[in-house]
Amino acid sequence: EHYYTGNNTLFNNNDRYDNYERTGATVFVGEYAATCWGFGNLITKNNLWAAIEEAGYMTSFERNGDLVKMAAYAPTFAKINSQCWKINLIWFDSHKIVLTPNYFVQMLYANNTGSRVVNTDLNKKGIYSVTTVDQQSQTLYVKLVNSNSNSVDLSFDVSGFGTVNGADVQYIANESKGACNQPDYTTIVPMQKDCATEDNKVTTTVDGYSVNVIRIYYGDNDGSTAFALPDLPSNMSSDVKAYDEFFVTPEAAITLGVTGGAVLLAGAAVAVILLVRSKKQKSAKTGKQPPI
Repeated sequence: EHYYTGNNTLFNNNDRYDNYERTGATVFVGEYAATCWGFGNLITKNNLWAAIEEAGYMTSFERNGDLVKMAAYAPTFAKINSQCWKINLIWFDSHKIVLTPNYFVQMLYANNTGSRVVNTDLNKKGIYSVTTVDQQSQTLYVKLVNSNSNSVDLSFDVSGFGTVNGADVQYIANESKGACNQPDYTTIVPMQKDCATEDNKVTTTVDGYSVNVIRIYYGDNDGSTAFALPDLPSNMSSDVKAYDEFFVTPEAAITLGVTGGAVLLAGAAVAVILLVRSKKQKSAKTGKQPPI
């Protein structure tokens, strides 16, 4: 299966594989990505909201691992100002590299995964989740995506898995959906914090607009061998900023009908182009379309 989507399509079809036919062929999601017109910046279209939508959808891949055997985000690489696609995991130019929020989702999910799905009772609007366990390493992984703007307090009772030795969460989050990374402008980086544990209960708070992987260590596992966040490229780690810019692209202006100075200018330019085209077409004396 192969799809690039927008307009919250992945959110609206999060249960696609939960109800999929089990007696036919298994599934390779060969290419997928989410686009978010109106959020992000003028160089790339990768932003936190797109990453959240993809992360929520990816929880269904794990919930249905008996069916979805493989999945591949695409495209992977793009050179800034020389690209043919606006959604890519890794952007670069001749001097710098930019890892997107979407890249960090792939990194966190790929390096924190169990071998069996554990049933969990977590029913809240705007929350997407899946829990797996690696019985060999004695680790529970709770992937939890919060598409709401408000934070959520969580409490997990993991009785039945032995003594809980500790828990932490690796995550990306921002107060703005449009938070994005570009050369010399980094606003989204993966972070880690400890969770509170008492007996067999684990509690934590996840931020609004966030993608989280909660790791719970039990039995003989003290968490010392868990996946550690790698160093960022030097141009990204030197100065992490708060996201304080909002860009509206011409596509967003036309599609969403948002008003504002930049949008009005874009709309005016489109109107002029359409007017010129109309006049050229009317003045043509042959049945052929005039060159534009």
